[in-house]
Amino acid sequence: MHEDTENKLKDILSNIRHCAATTEKWTSTANDHYLTTNCKTIKIRPLIIASSLHKILFEWGVESKVSAIVTDNAASMIKACVILQKRLMPCFAHTLNLIMQDQLENIKPIIAKLEMLQNEISALSTNLNPCSDSNNDPPIHET
Repeated sequence: MHEDTENKLKDILSNIRHCAATTEKWTSTANDHYLTTNCKTIKIRPLIIASSLHKILFEWGVESKVSAIVTDNAASMIKACVILQKRLMPCFAHTLNLIMQDQLENIKPIIAKLEMLQNEISALSTNLNPCSDSNNDPPIHET
């Protein structure tokens, strides 16, 4: 079964144009070490995603054991979970990242204004301090 699955997976991967790989190292309660690696195809339809997930879960004998699927908030993944009738668990880290990206976008104009102000203060400081530039050395008075 493993060799057949591996060959099918290699066949699928040979026909895709782009993919993203994810990996995670984890340790079981029995202190066994595992490395999980996933290859995700890019821009595929929900039905294909659902079909692929169903096939994988079925081949590994866990189709009825999977109660939820953790994924990003992409519409195609949400729809795939609906098709599979599996509970969607949005990835907390991904959701938090989306929130932070939105908030950073909101403060970009403020950051730009602060950078301009910093440059103006720096230029003003340089102009007010004639000793700050080696070309503007004060004249030497001999006594």
